[in-house]
Amino acid sequence: MRKGIVFLGVFLIILALIVFIFIPIVSFRGKMRGHITVHPSSHYVEALSLPKDADVKGTINEVTGDLGHIDFYVFDESNYNLWRNGSSYSEYIFIYKAENGSTFSFRTDKADDYYFVFDHPDGLVDRYVNWSGAYKYKPYAPYAIPVAALLGVLGAVVLAVGFLKPKKVVPSPRVQ
Repeated sequence: MRKGIVFLGVFLIILALIVFIFIPIVSFRGKMRGHITVHPSSHYVEALSLPKDADVKGTINEVTGDLGHIDFYVFDESNYNLWRNGSSYSEYIFIYKAENGSTFSFRTDKADDYYFVFDHPDGLVDRYVNWSGAYKYKPYAPYAIPVAALLGVLGAVVLAVGFLKPKKVVPSPRVQ
């Protein structure tokens, strides 16, 4: 019976170490890229569903074409709809007259559809944009340390109980 308790304690401590070491480094990654054409007086939109607390980084690698400029925005869904309807909005990113090598980064504050907008508000000819981006997030990292600590303490207690020697019960003499 004691061997089973000791085994359970060791198992919980090992599980705590696994959680502590591996869970914080689990992450999900995604990439975005494209070579797009934006026509004069219009915009191009790339939508992407992102989780909460995703770190997003990217680069506008190249902007070519004559006359006019490209403005770059990143919106969540509600603000994209406001922008599209000409209402007051707020953006995660706004780069006025984006150029070759313009970089962007932001962190999502909620799980939502995010809209990467390339706006060509003026000009007479198409603009060509080559862009790339990536995102990553670690969904379980905030819980890893408390879970590992709880498993470690529980394992230590179970292990200690397993190593305690039971008191020997001495039968009392029978009185006749």
